[in-house]
Amino acid sequence: MRIYWSLKSIPELSDLPNEERRQIWVATRRGPFRHWQYWAAVLGAFLVLMLLVPLVDVVQSMGSRIVIYSLALYVFVLFIRQVGFYFIRPYMREYLQREQTEEQVDG
Repeated sequence: MRIYWSLKSIPELSDLPNEERRQIWVATRRGPFRHWQYWAAVLGAFLVLMLLVPLVDVVQSMGSRIVIYSLALYVFVLFIRQVGFYFIRPYMREYLQREQTEEQVDG
């Protein structure tokens, strides 16, 4: 699975200007919320994060705990974002096709 770090790294948006990328993102960003698989991934990742809490409590140093919790939260956010990108890409393709069709009709 490829990791998408930004909107520019998503293949459907890579050739577009920043403003158009943002416009497509805003128009399609709620797409993943319609899929139960997205919510299952969020729940699963959250449960793993919560299971990590008792394991980290064994660590005595507060500084080490903060580092571990920060890394765990970063991985959690990265995972959820990647799952979201996976589910949003079809909505982006559909949006771009619809825009292309409208341009052909208008042109």
